[in-house]
Amino acid sequence: MCTCDIGYAVNGTGVDFECSECPAGTASPDGNACLACPADSFSVQGAGECFECPGNSTSVSGSATCTCWPGYGGIGYGVMLECPSTTAFE
Repeated sequence: MCTCDIGYAVNGTGVDFECSECPAGTASPDGNACLACPADSFSVQGAGECFECPGNSTSVSGSATCTCWPGYGGIGYGVMLECPSTTAFE
């Protein structure tokens, strides 16, 4: 059986196969297939693994980014840091 590099998936069979880079929101840890990241995780294009959302954020299955919980602010796409509180301390 043919496999591709980590972060890629096999398309086709036998000698007529090619490797395709996994889209964001999926990962291929073994070079066989791109699998959707589970909820509360994310990945970038060509990932070999999904990463857990940082503190105070969440995501649905197959996400490329995480979204801050209500009351917390983010830093923007591509920078996955813990979301700080946007509420003032009393």
